[in-house]
Amino acid sequence: MSVFGATHARFEGDKLTHLKVGLIDTTKPAWDSPMKEMLVLQVVDLIVGGDSVYLVQGVDGVYPPGQKLAVKAHSDGVEYLVEEGDPMPGRGIKNLPAF
Repeated sequence: MSVFGATHARFEGDKLTHLKVGLIDTTKPAWDSPMKEMLVLQVVDLIVGGDSVYLVQGVDGVYPPGQKLAVKAHSDGVEYLVEEGDPMPGRGIKNLPAF
């Protein structure tokens, strides 16, 4: 299972449509792969497939993982992303820089 970090978000209105995602190593301040733009559906597929995706906001060149993302489904079956666990003020999906 791989660990990914999401650093930027794109919204159309209130709807999250894309994330900028790359492989991370949580033990060092480095990325294991270049960042790439992914549709939310692609990120959902990563999580459903067993990978972990964390929100990451760089501080002084270090990228500590923030909240882990999880997949939820509306009653009509449409899947979407949510932050797992207790809220981290200022570190949610809506706080990621836009691209």
